[in-house]
Amino acid sequence: DALPILKPDQLQFFLSHGVLDQGHSEDIFEVLKKTIITPEEFGRMCHVARCTEHLYKQMYIGALRKSS
Repeated sequence: DALPILKPDQLQFFLSHGVLDQGHSEDIFEVLKKTIITPEEFGRMCHVARCTEHLYKQMYIGALRKSS
């Protein structure tokens, strides 16, 4: 089913958070470049990233549906 069209203020909210998230990603990559982690730690980190992605996606979809 189709998602609703965002209103200008909603679109600004999502765009602003996307810019912030991009900055956070760059920060994380910088920390990882300077850190030695085990394969087990890397696996845990990937699991957290996948869970976070899923939760954010569900939050955004819920917000879009609620706004319609």
